[in-house]
Amino acid sequence: MANEEAARLNHQYIGTEHVHLALLKQHGGMAVRVLNELQIDPRKINAEVEQAIHAGQRSLAKNVTEYALAESQNLQSKQVDTEHILIALLRDHGTVAAQVLGNNGLTFEQVREAMERINTRKSQD
Repeated sequence: MANEEAARLNHQYIGTEHVHLALLKQHGGMAVRVLNELQIDPRKINAEVEQAIHAGQRSLAKNVTEYALAESQNLQSKQVDTEHILIALLRDHGTVAAQVLGNNGLTFEQVREAMERINTRKSQD
C-alpha cells in the first residue's frame, strides 16, 4: 500500500510518509485503534503528513522495516502488524512520520500502553 501511496503522489521513492499514509488506510488495524484510543484523529495525522509531503519534506523508509520486525519479535508476535509499524515509525527519528506523530504528542510509551489496554479489553470480551 505504501507503493500505491507513492505512485498516487507521483513519487519515485517510498518514504516513511508513504508507509504512514498506507498505515492510516488500515481502518480496522491496531495502529488506527491505538490512535483513536489516544484520542488522536487519524485524519488529522493524514492531513499533516500530506502537508509535509507537499512542503517538500521526504525521508526514506530504510529503517522502518527493520524496526517493525524487531518490535514484532520483541512482543513475541507471529507477524508484523500495523501496531509494530506505528512503533517503528516513531522510532525512526528524523523522518516525516516521526515528526508528525511527535508533533501530535504521540510517544513510543503511549502506543505500547494503548496497545496493552486494547488487548486487555479484547481478551475480556
